[in-house]
Amino acid sequence: MVSPAPAKRASGFALPVTLLALVVIEILVAGAFLLGMYEQRAGWNTLAHLQASGVAVDAALARVVAWDSTWGVLAPGDSASFDGIGWGGQTQYRGFVVRLGDRFYTVVSEAETERAPVRGTIGYLVRVDSGLASILSERGVFRPY
Repeated sequence: MVSPAPAKRASGFALPVTLLALVVIEILVAGAFLLGMYEQRAGWNTLAHLQASGVAVDAALARVVAWDSTWGVLAPGDSASFDGIGWGGQTQYRGFVVRLGDRFYTVVSEAETERAPVRGTIGYLVRVDSGLASILSERGVFRPY
């Protein structure tokens, strides 16, 4: 007895197309994940920039508002420093006051955040009359390390 010849199977295309579709979907999901991660980092960096700039400005303005009368005994060109921690202990600031002349001082404050490598610096030109300090000019720089 002669057995019949096996029927020739037609090759299908469903499996390769399905595998290709899965690869494309995986690439899209990975891209969306990476974009979301970059967006989150950008948001954290923006928050850190705002936090560093706010603490730097607050520290310098606090020194101007609560003017220390002992800075009046500084010789022109001499400086006094200050430092501290602001906003929940996540940002450190330091700064200095430089006497420029009889009534003019420079107050500079710099803040750094622990959240992201960001530093903010602000400086004020201050005039003091009868123990009251008034800001004449300001200049700020907020940059990453």
